[in-house]
Amino acid sequence: MANIAIVFLLLNFVSFYVSDNKKFPLIIFILMLLSSIYSGVIGFYALIVIAFFGLNIYWFYQKKFSPKIHFLNFILIIILTLLSFAHLIPNIENIELISNYNLSENNKNFSIWYNFDKPLIAIFMLYFAYKIPRNFSEYKKILIDSLMIFVCLAVLILLVGKLSGFLIYETKNLNFSIFILWFFKNLFLTIFAEEFFFRFFLQKNLGKILQKTWLKSSQKKYLNPSIISILIISIIFGVLHLKMGIIFAIIAILASLGYGYAYYRTNYIESAILVHFLINLCHFLFFKYGF
Repeated sequence: MANIAIVFLLLNFVSFYVSDNKKFPLIIFILMLLSSIYSGVIGFYALIVIAFFGLNIYWFYQKKFSPKIHFLNFILIIILTLLSFAHLIPNIENIELISNYNLSENNKNFSIWYNFDKPLIAIFMLYFAYKIPRNFSEYKKILIDSLMIFVCLAVLILLVGKLSGFLIYETKNLNFSIFILWFFKNLFLTIFAEEFFFRFFLQKNLGKILQKTWLKSSQKKYLNPSIISILIISIIFGVLHLKMGIIFAIIAILASLGYGYAYYRTNYIESAILVHFLINLCHFLFFKYGF
């Protein structure tokens, strides 16, 4: 039954892109919750937190409150998201699908976990806040701009990674099953969550705050609030990766600048998601993976 819950979790993301009707993803989300409860993946306390999380995002984007309440709402979303990223929401049992797999010479204990907590912010943002592109011309722009940014970013990261000795070419012992499990986990359960939080939520709202309050009109001629927000969020993104080492944190900052710029340039979160995924894919396929 846990595998069925995973299928519904992944289908939930796909459902937003195949139909404008929000009833479709809502039904799949409910089926995901029911199958997760039945299989013991999600418990009672987790349901309460999930409901509170969803309500906060609904209130933030769909309701008008006083500035103080709105700011409190903003802080609560940050706290709940960080708790979900750290897997600290109670009564959620994430599923380990691959354990101690011999991925490469330097990674003989590779594992793949499917998390039900981390992607929550992306699901709620897709439902309550984000307008998904529907036209071919929109996706054409996303693809072209994203590929250009990816190429530039990949070259920059490769230079820094090789000069620092961080990036080490490595042959992988991959099969189709391992790759597919990594693909869906990385794209939907990791990257969607991170990009909706860091780019769509933090970067966008920080840019608005800088635009309205912190920067004087004379400063805005020289300091673009959106660019400053990209810089600030990228530093935060890097700091959160310090546990992997200083070089990794620096590369994370550079990568985040690319993801942030992709979102800024296109105004579509899919662009940041695509650039992020392509960078991760190159890392996974060609270089030492795992820390």
